[in-house]
Amino acid sequence: MRNLEHQIQSSFFEYLKWKHPKIYKCTFAIPNGGKRNLITAVNLKREGVKAGVFDVFVAIPTPTSHGLWLEFKAGKNKLTPHQTEFKAIVEANGYQTVTVYALEEAIEALRFYLCGTSFSMVSILL
Repeated sequence: MRNLEHQIQSSFFEYLKWKHPKIYKCTFAIPNGGKRNLITAVNLKREGVKAGVFDVFVAIPTPTSHGLWLEFKAGKNKLTPHQTEFKAIVEANGYQTVTVYALEEAIEALRFYLCGTSFSMVSILL
């Protein structure tokens, strides 16, 4: 399943890179998942990597939200307890979150999110 999540997330970034390069420049992945050796894991934790943080952040505010967090899942995977806690905290602080299971869902979530942006901003970004 992890590989499918990787494929969906990678496809989302490819889509942004070619179709919406301005949004691509404001969107980034958070390297929280994956297996690492002990030294790398310790160093990343010291640098601030935390369990539960969603996979992708879109750093484009709208009139109703500070930004969009996306969590990519595959199959029957659900949010972990750490992710559920993260979701509640960031939503309480004015961010929007969406869990997606397919490329089309990620694109639609982004479009829906940007509908809260002024028309001039959407025309600039898209």
